[in-house]
Amino acid sequence: MRTEWTAVKRRVAIVGTELAPLEASSGALERAALGWAADLRRSGLDVVLVDAGPTGPPDAAMGAARADIVLLNNRPLWAEGLGLPVVHVLHNYPDAWGTEARDRARVADVLGRGAVAAVSPALARDVGETYAPRAGVGVVRGEVEECFFREEWRGGGPVLFPNRLLEKKGVRFFLELSRALAADGLGCALFRHLAPWKSPTPEHASLLEAVGSCPSVEMFEPPATRAEMAAWYARAAVVLCPSVVPEGLGMVALEAQAVGAPLVTSGRGGLADATLPPNEVVHDLDVEQWRGAVHRAVAGDAPPPSAAAAAVALLHGPGAATESLLALFAFGSLDGSEAATPSGPEGPRPGGS
Repeated sequence: MRTEWTAVKRRVAIVGTELAPLEASSGALERAALGWAADLRRSGLDVVLVDAGPTGPPDAAMGAARADIVLLNNRPLWAEGLGLPVVHVLHNYPDAWGTEARDRARVADVLGRGAVAAVSPALARDVGETYAPRAGVGVVRGEVEECFFREEWRGGGPVLFPNRLLEKKGVRFFLELSRALAADGLGCALFRHLAPWKSPTPEHASLLEAVGSCPSVEMFEPPATRAEMAAWYARAAVVLCPSVVPEGLGMVALEAQAVGAPLVTSGRGGLADATLPPNEVVHDLDVEQWRGAVHRAVAGDAPPPSAAAAAVALLHGPGAATESLLALFAFGSLDGSEAATPSGPEGPRPGGS
């Protein structure tokens, strides 16, 4: 849906979080924001990127941005001091928004005054049910970079855990599963992926110790480029995402499927939306159930994953986010009028009028 919003040259400030700069070398949130910036520029909007400090975007940076509207990522309370129309894009569940339980009323207030979207239908439903923003919760599509579509899966490598080393990603379950897979002759690999932190946190240190004492897993340095990551997916026997808590989306699952790699996930939160047929969701973190799913994927008993790759290209290929973002920017707050219901490719989300 192209809107009148692009008829006048507007300036959009896209704000990152305090955890990492808006650079491709940072995490999935930052890469998503960079993809949206490129999309919006192609659609005719003026876009400036603003890196944030611990308490939000610096006043000097926001003044220099001269923005008409601000896109905040995962930090709803930063809208309180901006004095500009705000589009909130939520990448994770509320525990990753930099807020506390006592902030719930404040969060509901700022979400009710802006346009709100989430990166998956599952997360949009949760936000809509929890905070009931008056204009609903839209869905915006993150882009999978072109290098993943250029690779073609060939297999022959290890069972791959591509996520960051965090408890919530299911690292310890992967280590347990790897012991069972080693008995079946299957090797497993993961990355020493600490980003956005430069040095290990206590959580990282505990997980690194667990990995070091697990002989059935080989650990590698994280890929230096996105193209190198795509090459890892291409040679993986199967890619696993056993997250133990709901994911906002699960970008690594989409990237693996864009390459055509077989995938097994826990389907928690947005991972259910990101796991596309014929790839398998195993809800229970049970070693024997996952062991069976891995063997089915490795043996090729399921249909080839080319259908999933085509679906990723349609929903998350380059340029896929433009229309959903423009729908959010047309919500009417520039002139103080009542907000329209924001919607992504699947229409308005729960909580809308």
